[in-house]
Amino acid sequence: MKLLLVTPWQNSWISYWNTFLDEQNIEHQWIVSETYGKVGENKEFMFLPEYQAKLDWADYIITMWADKWAIHISEWKPKNKKLAVILRSYEIFERSGWTDLPLIKWDKVDRFFMLNESHLPVFNRRVPGITPTMFIKNGVDLDEWKFIKRDKGNKIAFICDISQKKGIELVVQAISHLNNNKQDVQFEHIGRNIDMRRWYYLEHIMPALNMKWINCGWKNGHKFVQDFLKDKHYIISTSIVEGNPMNVIEAMAMGIKPLVHFWPGADKQFPINCLWVNLDDLLGIYKDVYNPEEYRQWAEDKYDFRKNYKQVIDAL
Repeated sequence: MKLLLVTPWQNSWISYWNTFLDEQNIEHQWIVSETYGKVGENKEFMFLPEYQAKLDWADYIITMWADKWAIHISEWKPKNKKLAVILRSYEIFERSGWTDLPLIKWDKVDRFFMLNESHLPVFNRRVPGITPTMFIKNGVDLDEWKFIKRDKGNKIAFICDISQKKGIELVVQAISHLNNNKQDVQFEHIGRNIDMRRWYYLEHIMPALNMKWINCGWKNGHKFVQDFLKDKHYIISTSIVEGNPMNVIEAMAMGIKPLVHFWPGADKQFPINCLWVNLDDLLGIYKDVYNPEEYRQWAEDKYDFRKNYKQVIDAL
């Protein structure tokens, strides 16, 4: 099989896929366009010679997102090609711009994978009658994300770009509630500013609550995140919707306790005793037993990239 994988971003999991496919002796190439706006505005962009040569070469194409690449490739796909589409999360909730699910030629899609099974009903509101071949999980390299034995502490990591779906207003109230209950939390964030309104809000509201918001910037790459997490004790997720968040999985692999807001599907991905619905739940989980070995074991059992990627390849 000659496999072509397509993504518009330099995603952190590309290296995992390369390792797995090399180990399986599967010939593969990537399209990593980094110019997704052009693909959305002008589909001829995707047929530039450098991309067309890869599309012609491949037997099987996987679009790693249900995005404009999935739309355009499904329109173009000749009968001698196979196409798989992976849907993560954000694609369901966009109606224009970089994705529009009803525009994918679903009758041309040979395999369809979703990362969060709880999203299927809302997906079917957009695209009735389509069901996934399989629900899949993300994965991490457990040798790279090394376990660090750590005692209970007060440092909470927040890893995300500042955007509307990450629950910025909620994380402010969450940290404030912990501090108001004498937990003396140190809150540190890495991620980019892609929503000026919410970034401005953080700059304003954190001092008003007598809290520090420590932003440590962002660099693409595993080492930057690993170095950031070395001295952390918790990772908090206040998103309103997620697919299968890598930041929480990677932190758990290092032995860090997740504090995950109860977004749809969270209970199928992370330990129930680490999920909170309201701020009093959060306080109870924060003060509860701290067991780094348990968090690492959860990552080993559910998020070994070799096991999870094998399921995808075996289903093609």
